[in-house]
Amino acid sequence: MNSGPALLAEADTDHFDALFLDKQIDIAVYGHVHHQMLRYSNHDQLIINPGSVGQPFFKQARLNQDRRAQYAILEIDNQGLANVTFRKVAYDLNEELTRAKQAGIPYTNLYREILFDGVAHTHDDELLAKVNKKFDYVNQLQRLMTQS
Repeated sequence: MNSGPALLAEADTDHFDALFLDKQIDIAVYGHVHHQMLRYSNHDQLIINPGSVGQPFFKQARLNQDRRAQYAILEIDNQGLANVTFRKVAYDLNEELTRAKQAGIPYTNLYREILFDGVAHTHDDELLAKVNKKFDYVNQLQRLMTQS
């Protein structure tokens, strides 16, 4: 199974072929990399990433400034896939951050950076360990797990 960098837009097509466990499948829709994309496998199967509602990602700095929510619409008719439409919708990032804080969502300080600046700290283990300690997230999680 491929994940992370193996499925970024610039990745080798062979990595995407693994999305098709059955060669009879015509279309794969996947997420995880937060990047709207349409491409084809080595066997001419369609690959679609609809993007991300809260954390769009582009390596190109100017494109990454666009923080709108992203999604894709697939139109299917009697003959198969009729159309793929990629869309972006603006929303109030301040309101989103306020709601996240009110709901007690953890990591809101880091969430703010990704919402407004597109800066993700997902793989920064040192920073995440500091944040976990500062906000006692590990103990909170352990308490939640024992309650369920």
